[in-house]
Amino acid sequence: EVDINSIMNKYKKLKREVDESIKDAKKEDSEKPLDRILKKIRKMRKSGLEKAGELSDENLTYKVLRSKGDLQKLFDLKYKLFDDNLTV
Repeated sequence: EVDINSIMNKYKKLKREVDESIKDAKKEDSEKPLDRILKKIRKMRKSGLEKAGELSDENLTYKVLRSKGDLQKLFDLKYKLFDDNLTV
């Protein structure tokens, strides 16, 4: 059974971490904070899929992050920083 409260709590926690990583990446002018949070999200989703499949809290939390545009923000900034560092 899908536990909406659990999923939203995990989402809110990860959203704070995503926002913090974006802020740190901009301040440091580095992709490292973004890579760390992306690795954490990937690992969380993978473990959820392995233990409970498609409807795991972790996978559904990932889908919420994706649908709300949080993952896109991470990738957009990562590519922007990468591009800026190449052009300097």
